[in-house]
Amino acid sequence: MAFETLSTCAALVLIAIASSAIGCGGDECANADAHLTECLAAATPSSAAARATTCKGEPACIAGCVNGAECSTLKDFYSTKPTDASKVLLDCYTKCQTP
Repeated sequence: MAFETLSTCAALVLIAIASSAIGCGGDECANADAHLTECLAAATPSSAAARATTCKGEPACIAGCVNGAECSTLKDFYSTKPTDASKVLLDCYTKCQTP
């Protein structure tokens, strides 16, 4: 799978993270939402269907990836042409999705 295709999938993860942070009571998800909003200068997307009820498991793991990423990495990852500079973030997301 090409890096650009993975980035498109990861954009969907961005929406899920931001939306799950709304439903999470945990600081990890709320911090990830705030970090994404700050770094990407975007409003938080909301989708009732994508909201997680708790900040545990995969949502918490993904939030940890976001919280550990520099703004430059997040900007690169969610750009139209991501580079190897954001591969670490992609690897982190992939680990979160591995059962």
